[in-house]
Amino acid sequence: MSATPSDAPTLQWEREGVVSDATGFIRPFRREDIPGVVTLRRHAFRLSEQETPSGLADYLDVVFFGSPWSDPAYPSWVYEDERGAVGGFVGVVPRPMVWRSRPIIAAVATQLMVAPGYKGHISVQLARAFFAGAQDLSIADCANDAAHRIWMAMEGMASPLRRMQWHVRLDRHGPRSHSSPGWGTYVSTLDPAELLPCMIDVLSGYRVAPSYDVRSLSWLLSMAAAKRNLGRLLGGIVRDSEGAAVGWVLYYIGARNRKAEILQMGSIPGARSLLLQHAMWQARSDGARELRGRVDPPFCSALATAQCEFTTTGPWVLLKARDPDLGADLEPDRDGRDSGDDRYIGDGQSDAFLSRLDGEWWLAF
Repeated sequence: MSATPSDAPTLQWEREGVVSDATGFIRPFRREDIPGVVTLRRHAFRLSEQETPSGLADYLDVVFFGSPWSDPAYPSWVYEDERGAVGGFVGVVPRPMVWRSRPIIAAVATQLMVAPGYKGHISVQLARAFFAGAQDLSIADCANDAAHRIWMAMEGMASPLRRMQWHVRLDRHGPRSHSSPGWGTYVSTLDPAELLPCMIDVLSGYRVAPSYDVRSLSWLLSMAAAKRNLGRLLGGIVRDSEGAAVGWVLYYIGARNRKAEILQMGSIPGARSLLLQHAMWQARSDGARELRGRVDPPFCSALATAQCEFTTTGPWVLLKARDPDLGADLEPDRDGRDSGDDRYIGDGQSDAFLSRLDGEWWLAF
């Protein structure tokens, strides 16, 4: 393709929010671009979970065109160079959420990459195309330093607390600290129909939270369970002494390193320590020697009480809200606001539920 497209395509791409320069242009990602993105990724990144190019192509198709939320209104973006080749890409996965009881759309950015030899401004143009999308909230939770610089230059914000990682050695303490908790029960399950009612009940207590239904949760769990490089996906519901569900946990256990990684956990206020105790006990019962996760602000007190260790070496968690009030609910400490809700006192002052399952961490291309 020539450096300057014909008039008709140019008008169409402009309507779709295309960004162009003298040698190429940025436009929405299409299925027929998948082979070009596969080639690009093999040049941009050394490692891939997918064993073959065809496997990666199938995975790209499923993630970007086969998810329950796939919508042309929230496209991924490619940079097409003067030869018609794909020279840059940023993936976009729309995710429905709820903010103050009304539905919003979040867009998760992933796999921002530019072919070697291209100027750095291509990545900036791709980022601009992403931010110009129709989403209410933009999320990147596995961002490197370069992406962090771009994001901040475009008036995004980082979440320092969510960048923190925690871990606890399950074999360091005596059996008393990690024996089965004295009350309540843990019921192992990955059945969306069993998990969903508990999730809905817990998430209704947040001002900002993901929105699930049986179809979308089934897709998420089946995709997450296929991530063998992360380990075996396990999970369950914690019930109190009266049988009421008070929370749930999803985690991976690696077969070789025997480390368990929290994918997602949530509980009603007042039961977070109990949920963490059950997660530790169950992970140890499943053979894990260590339990790790990303800090979720409401769990800060429970994690500290459990003597978890914290590090700040994780990838950046980056956010950008179209509405300033949404941004304030995502990071209330950023402008001195507090949530006005005693449930969160001492627990990170967060009104937002943003787990690894709700971002790009588990995607693992």
